[in-house]
Amino acid sequence: MKSNALLLTIVGLLIGLLPIKEWASPVFAQMRGELEAAQVTDRQGKTHVSEQVRISTKPLRMPVYKPPKGIGAPGGRVGGGTRGNDTDAAMLFAMVPDHLGLTIKEQPSLYWYLSKSAPYKMVLTVNHEDLVNPVLELTLADDGVPGIHSICLRDYDVKLELDKKYKWFVELVVDQDSPSKNLIAGGEIKRIVPPETLLGKLRSAEPQDVTSIYSEAGLWYDAFDSISDLIARAPHNPDYPKGRVYLLEQIEMSDILEVAREEDSVSLYRDSINPDYSYTDTPYIQAVVDYHQ
Repeated sequence: MKSNALLLTIVGLLIGLLPIKEWASPVFAQMRGELEAAQVTDRQGKTHVSEQVRISTKPLRMPVYKPPKGIGAPGGRVGGGTRGNDTDAAMLFAMVPDHLGLTIKEQPSLYWYLSKSAPYKMVLTVNHEDLVNPVLELTLADDGVPGIHSICLRDYDVKLELDKKYKWFVELVVDQDSPSKNLIAGGEIKRIVPPETLLGKLRSAEPQDVTSIYSEAGLWYDAFDSISDLIARAPHNPDYPKGRVYLLEQIEMSDILEVAREEDSVSLYRDSINPDYSYTDTPYIQAVVDYHQ
C-alpha cells in the first residue's frame, strides 16, 4: 500500500513539472469531443440539414417529376421565350412548370432566373384568386443580379390558404413609363393537404431522398426548393446541381438551360442560390415539411 501511495505521489510530482499544455490539451480536447457528441445526441430530430448532408454518404436519388392529375390545361407559366437577334438582352424565367404547381407548405419559396446583369429594379407580386389587392408586393433588394433568385414567403409573413390558387410574377422594370418593355415571368401555385403516407415518408427520409419524394408526389415547388436547399448547404457536391437541372429538363424548360449554358458567368451547374443565406435553427422535419393544417 505504501509503495502504491509513493508511486502515485511521484507521478503527481512529475505531471506538475510538465507544462500545462502538454497534458491539459489532450484532456480538454477529449472533454470537448465528448461534449459535442452529447450535444448531437441531445439534438436528435433537430439536426440541421447541413449536418445530415455532411455525415451522410448516400448519393442523391435522381428526382422524377410526376405532374399532378386534374389540374387543368397547361398555361401556368409566364415569361421566358427566345430573345431573337438581341443576344445582349437579359432574359427572365420563372422556374416553374407550364401548369398549376402544387405545394404542401404554408409558406413556400419562389424561384426565378435572370440570365444577365441588368441595372433595373425588380418587383415581385403574389395575387390571391379571390382578392383584388395582392397579398404581397415588394421591390427586391438584389435588383439586376444574374443567376437564380428566390424568396421565402415566411420572410414576409405571407401564408397560403389551402386549396386556393395564387399567381405570382417577378418584373424587371426596364422602363417605368413603358411597361411593355419590362420583363415579366411568373407562375401559379396552390397549397394542398398532404396525405399521411407522404408525411410518413418525409419524416423517415434522408436529405438525399426528399427531392424524389416530393417529385413523385407532384409537388413541384417543394421538390425544387429541397434540391436547391441541398445545393446551398453542400455547394461542392456535384450531384445536387445535376439533380436540379434534371428537374428543369422534365418540365420542358429548354430555353433556360440553353441560355444558362451560353453565359460564362452564370451556370445552373455551378452556382448556388443566395450564397449569403443564413439558415435558422430549425428541426429538419419542420424545414422539410413546413406543414400546418
